[in-house]
Amino acid sequence: MGLSESTVSRHLHTDPKFKEMFEAVEKDYIEDLEATSRDNALNPKSVIERIFQLKCLIPEKYGQENKPSNQTVNITIDSELLRQVASRNNVIEAQIISTQNEQMKTLDNQRNESAKNNENV
Repeated sequence: MGLSESTVSRHLHTDPKFKEMFEAVEKDYIEDLEATSRDNALNPKSVIERIFQLKCLIPEKYGQENKPSNQTVNITIDSELLRQVASRNNVIEAQIISTQNEQMKTLDNQRNESAKNNENV
């Protein structure tokens, strides 16, 4: 159309006559596109075009085979399981703190050894 997207968008929101004409042009375009697609689908070499046409025209037969199914999943968690999870979290946190303390002691020992070696030199 020779107009920027922002200009078209602004006129679509503010000018009812522009919107009406735009929708009429778009409708004609869609009709032309569909007609071309239908014609092309009849071409023996246009397999993909034919697939899309069949999926649209007869979705119950040619629609997506791997349609996602909505399944309801109920998960029941009793209080004992929640207590066990909390207990495990506490154990893991204690192990992390213990490991961090050991690493700090190792670093402190390495620093002390390094300082002693520097004094002796």
